[in-house]
Amino acid sequence: MITGRHEEIDGTDHLVLRRGIEAPVDEVWAAFTESDRLGRWFATWSGDPASGQVDIRWSFEEAMPTEPYVIEACEPPRHLRVHNVHDDPIQVWTIDVELTGAEPGTALTPASR
Repeated sequence: MITGRHEEIDGTDHLVLRRGIEAPVDEVWAAFTESDRLGRWFATWSGDPASGQVDIRWSFEEAMPTEPYVIEACEPPRHLRVHNVHDDPIQVWTIDVELTGAEPGTALTPASR
């Protein structure tokens, strides 16, 4: 089940989603961090994550160029936070997820602030 709500964080509007996934934490982590698995449902990435940045290519948006994303936090297999690079602050999107074990699998929630 997925639930969502509006939340204001530091004066900025956020869409906060929570979801339960019937898979172990390690599998859900791989679905977020391995390019081929991420590409099945969201986007693929290229580059060296150790550099702190990767290029994202959206899986379902035709004719979209790749977009650089900065890796702000990567704490396997629990916490991932990335944001795109854009000159216009309104166009910057941050993805911040925390994975925790929950019955019957994994809870995907916004990371603790």
